[in-house]
Amino acid sequence: MVITGAGGGIGRATAMLFAQHGARVVCVDIDGDTAAATASDCRSKGATADSRPCDVSDAAAVVALSRCLRADWSACGVGVSVICPGVINTPIPTRVRLVGPLAGSRDRAVQAFRRGHSPDLVARAILGGVRRNGRLVPVGVESTVAYRLHPLVPASLRELLARAGSRR
Repeated sequence: MVITGAGGGIGRATAMLFAQHGARVVCVDIDGDTAAATASDCRSKGATADSRPCDVSDAAAVVALSRCLRADWSACGVGVSVICPGVINTPIPTRVRLVGPLAGSRDRAVQAFRRGHSPDLVARAILGGVRRNGRLVPVGVESTVAYRLHPLVPASLRELLARAGSRR
């Protein structure tokens, strides 16, 4: 099981939950040290775990890679699920650089995320989605609504939003 963002928050909770269920876990995070710490904690639970540093901040690239992996490996019994977590109570807004219209709104983002779902709740939803081999697993009402409305948004606007979200 390869888990991105495993250094903290949702990824860490997910790695720990899969480790408790006996999965072999590969913890991936832009911060190699936190990924290694999560892998170590998974091993302390008796799981086989390793870690790798990797920047998966480009959501469009992750979705594209996931679709390719799912298509290429499904005949071999390999499942790939993309998680669309919605608003989760994690430190993400304190660690990212907000640009464009969001610049200067860090305090509001922090407050909004504090009211979000817990990483443990998301990890349980991910476990269920992976067990079903769901290609995309939306978590929470806001994520499900966004996923359902996605096809109605013009491609040019989706591309613009993807470019804005991937800028550093």
